[in-house]
Amino acid sequence: MLNIAKEVGASETAFILPSKHAYFRIRWFTPNVEVGLCIHATIAALGVLRSQNFFKSDTVTVETKNTQLLCKIDKNNIFVKISGYYPISNELNFLEILPLLPINNNQLISIPKIIKIFDDYELVIEVKSLDDLQNLKPGQKEYSQICSMLNITGISIFTRETFDESNHIHTREFAPLYGYLEVPLCGMAAGAIATYINEKKTLRFEQGHFCDTKGVIIVEPDVNDTIWIGGSYGIM
Repeated sequence: MLNIAKEVGASETAFILPSKHAYFRIRWFTPNVEVGLCIHATIAALGVLRSQNFFKSDTVTVETKNTQLLCKIDKNNIFVKISGYYPISNELNFLEILPLLPINNNQLISIPKIIKIFDDYELVIEVKSLDDLQNLKPGQKEYSQICSMLNITGISIFTRETFDESNHIHTREFAPLYGYLEVPLCGMAAGAIATYINEKKTLRFEQGHFCDTKGVIIVEPDVNDTIWIGGSYGIM
């Protein structure tokens, strides 16, 4: 599976397997490692299965490495229910990593935080404008250094300024230790940002405009701090 993922070269490649405990089992691989959870590849996998009539139910369960996921299908949208996001304390002086991004202190809205989900740790940074996001000059070496310094798997940098006024957040996601620098769309990161914002309302995230793969991720709050993460899908 890892060799196939390397050949495909996508940010994540989903492999659908039989399961004794759910409708399906899914494993996800980047070009260099297996990941514990990937929302957009889950939506893609279930979209393919639904289009080929492997299931007709509006809700299905999916077995994964870390947990069993509940997924719901609503017309052309698929949502995945996620629990377990929470901020963790970190005493590192974030001013030390800003030059590696590069971002200066005047561009920040609030103090960056690290959000944990299962075995992954996401650094979440809010900046003031789309210009701040567009002017990022991400480097594989520098962003890998940040991930190693903080023991994190991803870096989410976002702003509340958007291209489309119907959206609430514009974000860029970076995961250099996974074999690629920028992720076109990342539902896991959108969930981390929603946890960081903590406004308990439906949020629409636009992403991918700066790497020519623009799309929208929707995060809906549920009871007991669980959330639904999803969006539309299409078969090419």
